[in-house]
Amino acid sequence: MSRPKGFTKGEMVFVAIVVGSMLAMLAPTLVAYKKRDNQLASMRNLRQWGIALNLSLADTHNTLPSTGSTGIREPEAWCNTLPLYLSQKSLSELEKNKRLPSPLDKTIWVNPGLPPEKFTLFPTFFSYAMNPYLRGHDGGRLRITKLDNPSSTVFMAEVACGRPAFETTEIVACYGPGSRTENPSASAHFLFCDGHVELVPRSTYDAQLGAPSLKADPPSTEFSFIPYNMP
Repeated sequence: MSRPKGFTKGEMVFVAIVVGSMLAMLAPTLVAYKKRDNQLASMRNLRQWGIALNLSLADTHNTLPSTGSTGIREPEAWCNTLPLYLSQKSLSELEKNKRLPSPLDKTIWVNPGLPPEKFTLFPTFFSYAMNPYLRGHDGGRLRITKLDNPSSTVFMAEVACGRPAFETTEIVACYGPGSRTENPSASAHFLFCDGHVELVPRSTYDAQLGAPSLKADPPSTEFSFIPYNMP
């Protein structure tokens, strides 16, 4: 007697079990790959902002852009001046055209490591924002030559906030093991004023985990939000 064509139910079940087992084994690898891909994408975004910053300094006599304390329509805010050096539209123009960044955009505005639900928290969402302490003694714009240590002074960070400048509590540690809100080794990317990007653990920037406080300690030669000895 000839064997019936096709698979038997037992064979199909066996194949399904094997495929399911293989997918289960591959799942952690795929998740890790996706996380690594998001990390690299966010690093590239911050490096692009660093390139824009360095290009802008040549046109502004080494003056840093404004932190945007009055909002995204402030003409001198970083979100309106720096994009032009990357052949991108300013955020105020994107708002005018109702094209504000969304969580699925693959642009310099969006950190792909952030959960999409965070974007619903604010009308205008920032996944990168500028260090709010980068201003002069009089509150005006600051020359980079006035910084004590440009290579250790934070210019921009990975955050989840609704304004161009961030509070330290809004920094999001997207990477590393364990809980993003509890594990001191969880890390976030920072762009420094000399243009380099670094992955920094929470224990370095979070005062609740033992990092130097913002105003009680002088600027550090390794990491600082405060650009100079403020009065």
